[in-house]
Formats: sequence, C-alpha cells, structure tokens
Amino acid sequence: MPTNRKTIVFCVALLLFVSVEMFEKTAYYALESSDIVVLLMRMLRYLSYLVCCISVLLSSLGRKKLLLILLMSGIIIISYFASANRHFLLRVLFLFSADDVSDRSIIKTEALTQTLWLAVTVVLSMLGVWTDYIFGVTRLRHGLGFSWTTTAPIVYFYILMGLVFLYGKKLSIFAVLMLEGINVFFFVMTNTRFSFVLSTLVLLFVAFCQISSYPEKVLLKTDRIMCCLPVTCCGISFLGAYSYNGSLKWMRSINGLLSDRLRLGNMALSKYGITLFGQPIEWVGNSVLSPATSSMKEYNYVDCSYLQIGLEHGLIVLLLTLTVYTVLMILYYREKRIFAVFVLAVIVMFAITEPRLMNFMFNAFPMLLFSRKDQNTILRSDR
Repeated sequence: MPTNRKTIVFCVALLLFVSVEMFEKTAYYALESSDIVVLLMRMLRYLSYLVCCISVLLSSLGRKKLLLILLMSGIIIISYFASANRHFLLRVLFLFSADDVSDRSIIKTEALTQTLWLAVTVVLSMLGVWTDYIFGVTRLRHGLGFSWTTTAPIVYFYILMGLVFLYGKKLSIFAVLMLEGINVFFFVMTNTRFSFVLSTLVLLFVAFCQISSYPEKVLLKTDRIMCCLPVTCCGISFLGAYSYNGSLKWMRSINGLLSDRLRLGNMALSKYGITLFGQPIEWVGNSVLSPATSSMKEYNYVDCSYLQIGLEHGLIVLLLTLTVYTVLMILYYREKRIFAVFVLAVIVMFAITEPRLMNFMFNAFPMLLFSRKDQNTILRSDR
C-alpha cells in the first residue's frame, strides 16, 4: 500500500482524535452539552481508534519492529488491568499506527488541528457565545472558553513546539514577534507563568540562532548530556516530591513558586506509592465544574508527568516513557535534527510541572518514535 495513503489514514485518525479531545475540554461541553453531544463525541473518539487500527493494518512492519511493538503492547495491557485506565491503552494505538508516517505530517496535522480549535474556542468565548469562566478571586484567570484556565496557554505552548520542530530558525523575526505577542496575550488573560516563560525562552533561542550558529554547535557537542535529560528530569521530580519538608523555609518558597506541586507530589507518593504496573487512581482537580475545592482532602491531583505516570501506570510504563523520549533524541541527533532535539528537551523539562508527557491531544511528539524521519528537512544541521 502506498505510504501516502497510510499517511492520509493516520492523519484523519489524528485529526478526529484531537478535535474530540479539544471540544471536550471546552466550557461549553462541560456546562451545556446534551446527552446526544456526549454520545456523538464518544462515537467520534472510537471512530478515530478504528481508523488507527486501519492505519496499523496498512503498515509493513519488519520483524524487529513488530517484536518491539508486541513487547510494548504487553506492558501497556498489563498496566491497563492494574490501573483500569482504558483511555491510556487506546491512545497508545496512535504510537503504533504512526509507523512509516512522515514525522512532519504528524506534527503538521496536530498543530493545524490544535490551532483551529484554539482560535475558534477563544474567539467564541470573547464574543460571549461560549462561556469565558473567570477563575480565582485575587488572581483572576480567564478560561477563554475552556473548562480550565491553563488549557489554552498549554495548547499554544505545544503549537509553538510544533512550529519550532517544523521550521526552526526559518521562522522570521516577524513570526517570532507575532508568536511572542500571542504568548503575552495568553499570559495576561490566564496568568499561566511557566508555559509563558518557557515559550518566551524558546522564541529567544530561535531568534538567537538566526544571528549565530553558536547555540546549534553547543547542542551538537552536548549530545550525551541532552539524551540524559528525560531520566534527569524524572529523577529531579521524584527527588523533589519525596524529600519535600514543609518545615524548611527554602522548600516552602520553592513549593510556592511551583504552585504547591512539591507538597501535593509528596502527599501522593505517601498515599499511593509506586507499583510495577500501576493502580486505579481517581484524580480530582480544578475545573469549571469545581473551580476551587472546598477542602484539600477533596483535591487529589499531581501535575508532574513523571509522578502521575509512575503513580497511576507504574514503574515499568514510566521507564518505557523515558525510553521513548531518550530514543527519539538519539535518533534525531543521528540525523543532526538539532531543533527536533531542542524541542524534545524543552518538553521533558516542561513535564516536571505539567501532566502532558504522554497526552496526545496536547503533545504529538511521542508518536514520532516509529514515524518516518524526514532526512531532507531544511532543519538538518551539518555544522
């Protein structure tokens, strides 16, 4: 079967999946959707999984790759029975069905779908068609049409990562300034700090690369350090949460900067612990339906990706996740795709404070593991 046909099938599945997930994150869906709309979204989601299965059937897997996929599938299936999270199991279909699909096609499809839904949702909320729920009392934060205030800026962060992956230093200064303007808008409206700071630093890096080759040379020479970042960030996350002591002033200060993430991570580790294949956990966070829980006993959420995956899906799946990102960075280093490596490095650092490391609605990059790497990209560095 021609590769372009498989690419089309996969991209249709991805477009359906991201569209459903984005719509279900809106305040309209949370507050006003009818049973028919809920049923329709469920049917469309399972349709995306079905199209994914068709994409898998169109693959021509070699023996080694097939054995690897079967091994990963076995681990994830065991984790499913332990954690009772069927959504994670089904979403991993995208990881396998992306085999031999162009990495650029995957990122383009995701970024375009995200951009469309983000623009529509924000505009409708500002026009008053959809609810723009305002969270907080002293720290006012707009939902911009979504069921939680951080959704819009974090979706934008991953759109930005996709653009850097696709175009790197080919982004013009005008484009960089325009993207930073949008970044400032989301910060002013939602007061989401870390994604704003990180997005600004990414854009500064891109702008610097346009006037100097030094950043690229540094990344090329620090390949071993960069490829250790997934494990390093994971270690920092667990060490910080495990060692948190509220009686120490300096730890309370860091915890305050991280919006209570260290204390909540420490509580979760004490309550659940880490198992090999995971455990059922009902995460309870804030949303338009519960903007602020009345008691900390009701709040049960960990924002750190590494902690969340380790707690809910277990140590084996966590190690598998770290392997996916490490292998991806090694593969792109071999191709001298420096901006691809840079984007992956930023994402694994961002995962210390956000639970999107394996959430394909936000983050399509894990799906690139089995994808076809575009060796003739304009982003290849031969320095």
